[in-house]
Amino acid sequence: MITGFTMTITPDEFKQIVREAILETMTVKNNAPVEMNFYTRHETCEILHISLSTLDTYVKKGAIKCSHVGKRVLFSQDDIDIALAKNRNN
Repeated sequence: MITGFTMTITPDEFKQIVREAILETMTVKNNAPVEMNFYTRHETCEILHISLSTLDTYVKKGAIKCSHVGKRVLFSQDDIDIALAKNRNN
């Protein structure tokens, strides 16, 4: 009988597992897919009230994550919220 096991994962892997579990739970609970909002660099700057150069600095420092779709750089609402929460804690 196996009573437990240990697995090593990175913080990013843990975040992804939790995000997927939440999305799955919300989808099953509401019986509808969850929509994720994505914003361009310019839209993200407007939301955060920062300049493009500041946004680029934040991305390079890892303060906010972005997704690349072809040549486009997009930011999810979740990643914007996480960046705002990190900033509030500092």
